[in-house]
Amino acid sequence: MTLLDLPDELLICISEQLADSKEALRELILACRHFQAIVEPILYRDIFFRKPNVLARLVAALKAAPNRLNSIHKLDARCKFQETGRTSARRLEPLGTILNTACNINDLTVESPYCNNRDWQAATSFNGWDTTLHSWLWPILQSGKIASGRERAGLDAMLLPSGVSRDLLPGLKRLTLHLNGVERELWTVEHEDAFIFAHQTLEEIHVSSINIPEHAMNSIREGVRTPLKRLTLDEANVTMHGLRCMLAIPIALEYLYIGENRYSPEETAFPPDQEYNNLCRRSAAEVVEALRVQKTSLKTLIYRADDEGESAPLSSYQGPDFSEFIALKTISFTGDWGWMSTGLCRTATAPPGLQNLTLDEFPFLDVLESGNHSETEPPRPISNIADANTKLQTLTITSEHSGLGRLAAMTGERTAIKLAGEFLRRKDVALRLTRPASHQMFVPPYLYGEEPVADVLIYENNDVGFREEGGHIGIVDHDSDSDWTDDTDRMGYVDEEDWDDNEDDRDDDREDEMNWGTQT
Repeated sequence: MTLLDLPDELLICISEQLADSKEALRELILACRHFQAIVEPILYRDIFFRKPNVLARLVAALKAAPNRLNSIHKLDARCKFQETGRTSARRLEPLGTILNTACNINDLTVESPYCNNRDWQAATSFNGWDTTLHSWLWPILQSGKIASGRERAGLDAMLLPSGVSRDLLPGLKRLTLHLNGVERELWTVEHEDAFIFAHQTLEEIHVSSINIPEHAMNSIREGVRTPLKRLTLDEANVTMHGLRCMLAIPIALEYLYIGENRYSPEETAFPPDQEYNNLCRRSAAEVVEALRVQKTSLKTLIYRADDEGESAPLSSYQGPDFSEFIALKTISFTGDWGWMSTGLCRTATAPPGLQNLTLDEFPFLDVLESGNHSETEPPRPISNIADANTKLQTLTITSEHSGLGRLAAMTGERTAIKLAGEFLRRKDVALRLTRPASHQMFVPPYLYGEEPVADVLIYENNDVGFREEGGHIGIVDHDSDSDWTDDTDRMGYVDEEDWDDNEDDRDDDREDEMNWGTQT
């Protein structure tokens, strides 16, 4: 008996076991047409590419056998040019064609070759970046456009590309966009772009390098709701009104990451006349009020403010609080979170089920450096937080300016820190003091092949205590949605022609090992 004598159901099971080995799948496809019919859906299920020439070959393979489009469930388009300033962006337009016609994609990542790149000035209309960007976004925003009563009709319907289904990307669940604007380092949500956030099937959205001005959500009809559960705004310029309108759209948001723009300060003036960022310092009450629409579902709130300067003290605060956030388990405030955290210091205003809390060091530094702390009791902010949050399991204090690291080397302050640690340990709360690593190779947003360097652990209230040299505590979670430790399992497709790889970056672009299937 040979493999061909086995029933198709068993052959499919065998092929599924080989899904991690693209080479093995290629060998099976080349064996005979029967194997090709069985294995190709597995091979095309997860598509990954970087360079325009590989995209062109993918499009050719899909045209040769259009049924392959139905096999694509995950598409990772991590676009890259060998020479950014000399390559036409229009070479990447065919990606839009795939998005217009592949109806089973549920996980989509699109990364601009200019995003977080010093060559972003090359993203010009002359270079074709405006039309390319539009071709990518157009299929994604159609679902939200229809939900807002802007169905494709009349002139818009006549502009539908040939062969395009009326329901584009109908099963899309997860979307990651790392983009930039035309001749801008950040891209702006305006006009119809907002319909992305009204998509009727998306459950996760991760966007970076983005401007969200006051008028950003005006195109979305009031009352439109979505099944979105996770929203990540990474390196974003955010206005209060834009945030408020965006948070009103999901039915039950569970995860919210707001990372204000820290690394492109010149972009905070575009579009002009916008009050971006520093939202907690501007009005913590308005921020909490905007969050309240998700008070029964929000489980994780991460807020990374753009201003790394001194935060407001932990003192009295009048306004909306977290007491009705019944699902909230994890909060992280770093940078200038203003008065936001004061609601965490009193039982009446703290979230009832908070388990994990990360705060900036400044309020604690104020107490330690002033010397106004007991030699036998923990610093007041620590005890207040612990007493107000009876279900707390972990408290992390992060030192972005190494203030805690400096104080940890001083005997008196070490005593205060140890008192805090012992106090929390008696309450079964883990205390961690951390600081960023001295050298960071990359800054947010973290793109393909990039990972943040692990934070350094200064102190932990266990038997080890202070780390003299600092110990790494693992990769910092900046909501990296994909595991990019090894991209070899994202490659391997069949082509009748040999791939002539003369590129200089073979180790960086392992997609060059791929062979696209053009067999019919």
